[in-house]
Amino acid sequence: MTIINHGSWVRYVPDVWPEGLPPNIMFCKRESDGVDWYDFMQGDAMAAGSIKATVYNGKVGAATRDITLLFPQAAVLLEITDDDVADPQAFYGGLMYDPVANTLTVPPPIVPPFVSPKQARLALLAAGLLDQVEAAVAAEGRATQITWEYATEVNRTDPLIATLGQSLGLTDEAIDQLFRDASQIP
Repeated sequence: MTIINHGSWVRYVPDVWPEGLPPNIMFCKRESDGVDWYDFMQGDAMAAGSIKATVYNGKVGAATRDITLLFPQAAVLLEITDDDVADPQAFYGGLMYDPVANTLTVPPPIVPPFVSPKQARLALLAAGLLDQVEAAVAAEGRATQITWEYATEVNRTDPLIATLGQSLGLTDEAIDQLFRDASQIP
């Protein structure tokens, strides 16, 4: 597989409106050299059968072999050659593009912003950390105990989570994984 970056594309309005085109047509051009999208599409800049993909904010939005299905406004246009994947959208859609390394990778799993107290405690129990967390909560004082006991949700950004994580020697990634695990508990 080879990834070819065909640049960033932006919307524009031509100085002279091409004859015979409807007034609601949109135009975009490559930022680096001003090449018009429609001219680019008609040329042989991309290999027949290659996968064409648009990347918005670092994430592949659309991936297809049919260039006429794309409009790369506000996107980076990629071409992926030497790949015979049957469904480009299913395979490449949602992947993250790193323009420096010129690579496509699976995005990191989403960390839920909060979980229920039940989910948090069951995840900690499963990880063998519940007794340690409860001891750390008890050592933090009454306000922390009340928060831990009566909170209606456990928020990932709550300073208490960072404090408890530090006291247990947990990394941010380990805490994120606990939140992911907890979110899977019904």
